[in-house]
Amino acid sequence: MVSRYVTSSDGAQIYTEAYGDPSKPALILVAGYSLHSIVFEKQLELQKDLFLVLYDSRGHVCKEYKLKKPVFGGWSLGGTIVSDICHHLGADVLGGVILIAAVPFLDLFPKVASPQLLENVPRVLEKSDVKTSREGSRIFRQALFYDVEKVPFATSLAWMGSILLMPPETGELVIYRKQDGTKFLEAGKAGLKVMYMYGKQDMHHPNGMVVVEELRPHFKDIKVVAIDNAGHSVFYERPEETNKALLEFVKECHA
Repeated sequence: MVSRYVTSSDGAQIYTEAYGDPSKPALILVAGYSLHSIVFEKQLELQKDLFLVLYDSRGHVCKEYKLKKPVFGGWSLGGTIVSDICHHLGADVLGGVILIAAVPFLDLFPKVASPQLLENVPRVLEKSDVKTSREGSRIFRQALFYDVEKVPFATSLAWMGSILLMPPETGELVIYRKQDGTKFLEAGKAGLKVMYMYGKQDMHHPNGMVVVEELRPHFKDIKVVAIDNAGHSVFYERPEETNKALLEFVKECHA
C-alpha cells in the first residue's frame, strides 16, 4: 500500500491510498457522504487484478499516480464527483464510471433519497445542539446497512468516527453546493460507459432506479447490477458479488 497527500489547485491536502500494480487497469473508489476510504476494506482483494486507488471525497489522484483512463467508482454522494471531473477535465480522462448506490450530480439527490434521510440530514448538520447532532449521525450510520446487527462493533466505531469528524459546515457545502451535470450527460452520447450498482434493501436511496431512468436517454447501454440482501453499503454487505461486478466492468472498459 502507498499513501500520499495530494495538493489540489486550491491548496487543499487530500489523503489518498493506492494498492496493487500500477501497470494494471486502474479503479478509483470514492466514499460517500461523511465517510472515509476505510469503508472499502472488503474491496482491497481487487488489487490482485487492478490498481486500486482510494481517496476521500475529492482529489487529484490521476496526475499523482500517473493513471491512464481509470474507471471512476463513486459511492452515494461520492458519485457526484464524476460530474465535476467531466465539467473541469473532460470525460475523455475516464475509462468508465461506476455509480454505487450513487447520484452523478446533486439535482438527483432529492429524487432518490428516502424521506427519513432527507428529514435526518439537518440533524447531522446541527451546529448548536450536540445531542441532536449525535443522534442524527447514529441514525444515519444505522441506515447504511440492511442488517446493522451483523456489522462488527469495531467497524461501527470506525464508520461512526468518520461521520463525526466531518464539520457541519463541510457537510452543508457537500450537499447544497451548485453543480452542473451537463458535461456528464453529454459524455453518455459520446460513448462513456456507466454501471449502476445498488442493494435491493437500500434504506438511504430506496428510489435508486430513478437514477437509471434519468440516465437512460443519455447512456443507452447503461449496465445495472441489483444485489439482494444488501443495503446502501452494498459493497460491504455483499463483497463477493460487488467485487465480481467491479472487476468485470473494469475489464470491459479496458477491452
